[in-house]
Amino acid sequence: MKMDALIKEIKQQKGLVIAIIAAGLIFGFVVGRAIKGKEAGEIISDEQKATTTAETLIGKTEKNTPNLSTVALIGDQPAGKAVNVSKVSLSDNAWVVVREDANGEMGNILGAQWLPKGTVSETTVDLLRGTESGKKYYVVLYNDNGDRIFGMTSDFPMKNNGALISMTFTAK
Repeated sequence: MKMDALIKEIKQQKGLVIAIIAAGLIFGFVVGRAIKGKEAGEIISDEQKATTTAETLIGKTEKNTPNLSTVALIGDQPAGKAVNVSKVSLSDNAWVVVREDANGEMGNILGAQWLPKGTVSETTVDLLRGTESGKKYYVVLYNDNGDRIFGMTSDFPMKNNGALISMTFTAK
């Protein structure tokens, strides 16, 4: 008889049980992602895929302190869904971000790769959308606000003496 009463009570509290299970799954996912860290192809959310141009950064606080961060490319890149960066030296943890050219200015962000402080040789930035032959692109260093999640409104282009730390390339 007690079991029947328990089952009846569970059926009455079905919504609460589902909410508790869902909350547990969400919590587990969040903790797992925090421990594992973001993978290269997952660093930009659907919300962040929206067009971002240099104008959207006007008025935002940017990291503009002299630093020793640099980025170097092997040269022009083959068109495709990845960009190879030959060497990155970082004074702090940072993002290597690939942006397309929009009439001579930085346009959409195509991909980003988090890197730790120090020097990294030969890294690849996977892109959400591939580069196209004959078009110009930018590789720009962005600061990391400490959460290891790339955010267009929370991580900003790094500058050295007022100049963006960036390089350009053309997709072949």
